[in-house]
Amino acid sequence: MKKIITFLFLALSIIVFSQEKTYRFLYDFHQKTILDKAENPNMPSEDYNIIVAELNKSYEVEVTANSSFSFVKLVEKINNDQNKSFIKIEPEPKWLLNDFETNNSYDYIDTSAIYLIDSIQSISMKPTRNSKKILGFDTKEFIAEDKTFSYHFWLMKQGDHSVSPLKLQFKGYIVVEAEIINKKENNSKITTERKVTYRLKNMTEENSFDFKKLKPKKVMTQVELDALLEKVNTERNSGVEKD
Repeated sequence: MKKIITFLFLALSIIVFSQEKTYRFLYDFHQKTILDKAENPNMPSEDYNIIVAELNKSYEVEVTANSSFSFVKLVEKINNDQNKSFIKIEPEPKWLLNDFETNNSYDYIDTSAIYLIDSIQSISMKPTRNSKKILGFDTKEFIAEDKTFSYHFWLMKQGDHSVSPLKLQFKGYIVVEAEIINKKENNSKITTERKVTYRLKNMTEENSFDFKKLKPKKVMTQVELDALLEKVNTERNSGVEKD
């Protein structure tokens, strides 16, 4: 009975969500990585073990969304082992604001302490004939691929909204489950394997959330960031100190 009530509540919430409400969606994020040491044969074993542990951590991802915006935020689980080393590898996106009215995304790059502005990313998908209920929702299976990854999605149709914990956005759909697997390069002897999964676990109504306040005042394009990094590297290599 409790499960039935939960499912009914979630289904009702989705209907209300379509009427300009703002909701927060919480996803579990899991990653499984088998790192081929042949990629870095001289890497110390201690560093190798730390990197493997970092690439297998679990997280949660919060997506706060309405019909005009979505905000994606990575949340580290408390039960993750505390890594006291200087090596820290977190999955992306860690902070991402999508403005569907302007088709712009703002991605915070903490290594450079800048906000990167770009067009909202999408990918061409192919529907399969498979469907199933997840959390009481009717979902359909879609597949996609690019040069680096293969994608497997379970999506729920939802008006013109896009709710996704990834950089990729899907107009008219809510991501309920997603699986991403890296492709092995042709003729490559490297056998590193990596798979990440996202699973929607719950959603709640967000009574007050100001997306526009999150919009950064200073941004860079990818071209501008590349030029800046090239300049920094040139100055470093030539021994010129940055002012």
